[in-house]
Amino acid sequence: HEHPLIDELESQITNYKHVKDYIEKSKKKIEKERIAEDKEKTGIKLRGVKAINPVNNREIPIFVADYVLMHYGTGAIMAVPAHDQRDLDFAKRYNLSIIEVIKPEDFKYDPSKQAYEGEGILINSGRFTGMRSEDARERMGQWLAKKDLAKKAVHYKLRDWIFSRQRYWGEPIPMVKCEKCGWQSVLEDDLPVKLPRVKEYKPTEKGESPLAKVKNWVNTKC
Repeated sequence: HEHPLIDELESQITNYKHVKDYIEKSKKKIEKERIAEDKEKTGIKLRGVKAINPVNNREIPIFVADYVLMHYGTGAIMAVPAHDQRDLDFAKRYNLSIIEVIKPEDFKYDPSKQAYEGEGILINSGRFTGMRSEDARERMGQWLAKKDLAKKAVHYKLRDWIFSRQRYWGEPIPMVKCEKCGWQSVLEDDLPVKLPRVKEYKPTEKGESPLAKVKNWVNTKC
């Protein structure tokens, strides 16, 4: 709901005040509360504006919803209620269309009751109907990029770590402290950093991590 387009479209959104009121209330919620699976999904429709699905040219309503996070992808998602449980819960609350686009190959299910989040064969997908979903993703990206409607990007689904408890081995952050360079992250080619095999893993008398005693593992190069 923090997306900058909301303010850019202020003159076109006919219920802008109500939208801003909803956003202010949502800002008071912590991220963990907003994305909780069992949390009731809430949102508000942006009246006066619409989106167009580039694959089938259908109009799509635009909502502001607190369970969509700005730092996830581009901050704006294409909800797929039949294949994402949170989107399904949201769609049912606001009477939105539930269109099945991936059909499982080995069983039947009711998309109005439970979202199917696995792989399968595409249906109701225009030129991509009949393709396997895992193959179609690449083809869709290529087709959209060719029409200058999208570009390929890598997004990491990282969430904030909360160190509420001390881990026995210490926090699993792959960093090296160099006397010359300071703190340096471990090169991607050297990941994952694996723990050493030791005969004894009791902490030191000073209360240090058991790894502090494994000198040949602790002392390394950046």
